[in-house]
Amino acid sequence: MTKRLARANITSVMNDERRKQTEQKLIRSGRAEFLEKGYAKANLRDICKAAGVTTGAFYFSFENKEALLAAILEPVIADYQRMCSVFAKREEDDPGTADDNERQMMEYLSAHRTEAIILMEKSAGSRYEGFKSQIDMQMQSAFTSYFSKFMGVSPDAELIRILVSMRL
Repeated sequence: MTKRLARANITSVMNDERRKQTEQKLIRSGRAEFLEKGYAKANLRDICKAAGVTTGAFYFSFENKEALLAAILEPVIADYQRMCSVFAKREEDDPGTADDNERQMMEYLSAHRTEAIILMEKSAGSRYEGFKSQIDMQMQSAFTSYFSKFMGVSPDAELIRILVSMRL
């Protein structure tokens, strides 16, 4: 490898590392801004100022404010949906796992408290504002499946709606 090629490779690695650090700063600042003000009222200039970067640097990392929100929420959403799927199947196969499933879900949500609050209460104006309704529909489906399996009949839809609305 020539010296010029080696230097170019090192420069590229350094630039990648700097870009990743900038993205992490923006994610931390964005998380705080979205939690405080909600997505709709969050200001990119304030996010950039708190991160110590220019708005130009922001646009090297993220297309727009919603792309930043996605970087914050998508990993949590993916984990949450995977856990719900695994836990629903596990609980349907063995109802005795319910308490452990709930404990694990509460631990996960506690560890990702900020993201959960942003997602469920502070995402108005973004593509995530309907996520709470999606959760309700998934829970209705899970309750219906569970009741059908263990009671042998389809439960009353109004009962399912009430159970979902009562969840913590």
